[in-house]
Formats: sequence, structure tokens, C-alpha cells
Amino acid sequence: MLSSKQMGVSTFKTRAEIREGVSSIEISIPPRRNWFDIFFLAGWLFFWCMGEVSAIYTVLNDAGQSFSSWFLIFWLIVWTCGGLYFLLVFLFLLFGKETISADNEQITLGREVFGVGIYSAYSTKDITNLTIKTNVERNRLQQSRYLIKGGLIEFHSRKKTISFASGVDKLEAASVVELIKRRLPNLGQ
Repeated sequence: MLSSKQMGVSTFKTRAEIREGVSSIEISIPPRRNWFDIFFLAGWLFFWCMGEVSAIYTVLNDAGQSFSSWFLIFWLIVWTCGGLYFLLVFLFLLFGKETISADNEQITLGREVFGVGIYSAYSTKDITNLTIKTNVERNRLQQSRYLIKGGLIEFHSRKKTISFASGVDKLEAASVVELIKRRLPNLGQ
């Protein structure tokens, strides 16, 4: 990645922050913030935490002396994993961003919160058919936002369809695709 001194920052008909370098481009897309979802998740996490604390208290007092406490330990593990996932979704909705970095060698897609994230890199030689999804149902887009994957832009790479940019609408997606294709004219060749 290039430093901000090496890149020019531009606006390209989108909410995304776009930084263009000599031979690369970085796009940062904030998630669409639905305040009802954020407040709902905040309340859900509060009650989830109360259940977590109550279950831990019960397990510590029973100290594994009965079958029900072993079941509660298993339940607590599953409960904790689910709660941590929704905490991550909550933090992503408030503070996260989706990143797209592209140069002549690869395109790297990531989702991060506070600079920590999960990234996947794809060789530009393997990428074909960079396009906007045409028949996307609204429900599927909302699900992609909560499953922390998917989006309106897609490409094919090694017999897999990769989709990204869940925080943009169709017009913004068209601008992002156009910009990537303009910067990487040999994409998929």
C-alpha cells in the first residue's frame, strides 16, 4: 500500500474515499448505517451480555457437578461465539470499512474495524468479468451486510464468483467498476 503522501485523494461520484497512486488505487467504503439496526444490535448485545454473565455465574457456582452444568458450559460456548459475531457486526456498522486495493499484480479485498481486518488477494491475471450484479434482491443485499460478505460488484477468479462493495448503491458501484477498469485496462488478460 502507498502512503497518503504518494497518493492523490479524489472523489469519484461515490461516498467511497478513493486514493490513486501512480500504478495503484485504494478505495475505502464505509458501510451503510441503518440506525434502527445499530440501536437494535446495541439492545440485543446488552441483553446478550446479561445472559452471558448469568450463565457464567451459574457455571461457576455449580462447578460442573451435574449434567445440566455441562450442557450450560456447551451452551455458553455457542452463546459466546454468536455474541462475539454480532459484536463484530455492530462494530463494523459503526466504525468499519470495506477496502479495495488494486494494482497491476493483484486486487485485495478486505473488511476492517479499527484497522484490523480480514483480507483476500486475487491475481489480476485470474480476474475476469468485473461487473455490477444486475438482479440483486434487496433482502440478499441486507444479508450480505450482516454476514460481512458480498456486495454489488463481482468478478470471477479461478472458477469462483467473488462479490464485494456492500456499502454502495448501483450508481456508486458503476463508478467504482469504471474507475478500476480505467486504472487496470489489462484486467483479466
